[in-house]
Amino acid sequence: MVHAYPETAAEGTCPVCRTPAPPLAFVKNGYPMHRCPTCQLVYSARPPQGEKLEALYSAQYFTDGGAGYPDYIADERTHRRQARSYLRKISKLDAKPGSVLDVGCATGFFLDEARKAGWTVSGCELSEYAQRFAERELGLDVVRAGFLDPHFVPRPESFDLITMFNVLEHVPDPTGVESKLANLVRPGGHLVIETWDPHSLFARMLGPKWPTYAPPTVLYCFTKRTLTHLFDPERWTLVSYRPAAKWISIDHGLSLLEYEARKRPPLARLLRAVRRSWLGRIDVPYCLGDLALVVFRRTSPLAKTVTDGHTQKKSFVAMPQS
Repeated sequence: MVHAYPETAAEGTCPVCRTPAPPLAFVKNGYPMHRCPTCQLVYSARPPQGEKLEALYSAQYFTDGGAGYPDYIADERTHRRQARSYLRKISKLDAKPGSVLDVGCATGFFLDEARKAGWTVSGCELSEYAQRFAERELGLDVVRAGFLDPHFVPRPESFDLITMFNVLEHVPDPTGVESKLANLVRPGGHLVIETWDPHSLFARMLGPKWPTYAPPTVLYCFTKRTLTHLFDPERWTLVSYRPAAKWISIDHGLSLLEYEARKRPPLARLLRAVRRSWLGRIDVPYCLGDLALVVFRRTSPLAKTVTDGHTQKKSFVAMPQS
């Protein structure tokens, strides 16, 4: 399957705020990484497109470790535990179960837990491996598509909630993502994003060695300032931005460290041995402060006061849609 993707920002400009010529910050995995002085976005100037992007999320991404997962499905218990944690936080938004779209839903464990909680669920997932599991094994309504694929066109304002858990940083054209999200979330509905924060203390301490700097799979890293530039305040209200803890298996966590230590074979072998022991199956909370949970509310129609002679009355003007 070959997809057409929208054009990203012109060469040499920030993909979020269009600041010209953001300076080179460092090179990682052979990819030049730039840091925008205006919105603080850290990004790769050469994001993969089309078939190259799809190839990054083959079955190997979910089963071979490296910058992906050692065995995503084997960690089902962990993913479901984290899904229930997300749902508890979402329930505090005064958001009753309605329609939810999970973007980049992987094998659908969050959607399955949301369905049990009363939500009407659907998802999109670029990986054929993960989408097939969600559809065939869990019976979920999951479209095999990237969020920006032209053939993925849900009805406007059809979702009370859209979730993007560690997905936004992978998707080409962040401004295109914001525009499509604004079209799909109902006024008063919510957008919940989990993403990595390069402005966190842990990320700044490690600099270019921060494991999340992992092009070509991770294309963008967003600070709070970046997200407030990206999500138009006339269309979105920032409800909360806070560091997040996340349940992961020791196997997954050490596989990422093993990938970073691949140039030091003795350390890599030690990490691999621990992963393969019974310790690998234990869940631990990841809480190093570099992961953020961000909630936006889609702005409701604006109330504008219209003067008519000596009287005033309110008319409601819908927010512009992209």
